[in-house]
Amino acid sequence: MELRLEAEIAGAATAIDADCKRAELAGYHARLGRFDEAKSTIAALHHRYDSRPNVAISSWVNLVEGLIGHFSDMDPAARDKVLRAHALSTAA
Repeated sequence: MELRLEAEIAGAATAIDADCKRAELAGYHARLGRFDEAKSTIAALHHRYDSRPNVAISSWVNLVEGLIGHFSDMDPAARDKVLRAHALSTAA
């Protein structure tokens, strides 16, 4: 799956599409317990998009932050992040 996502990042038509795939890859890393990699990717996306938000990126970031919280220590706030991601995704 990682190789497929990396290929999709490389072949993305736009920077937004590539960054959505990067976030998806970060979610995959979170599910595997590779939290440092996932957090690093999400931090980079925050840096890139906090000044000019994009609803698709925001949705992915919230989902991945929820996955990190859930899989790392069963953080109760993880559910809220996932619900926010769902709400944002319906607006996208």
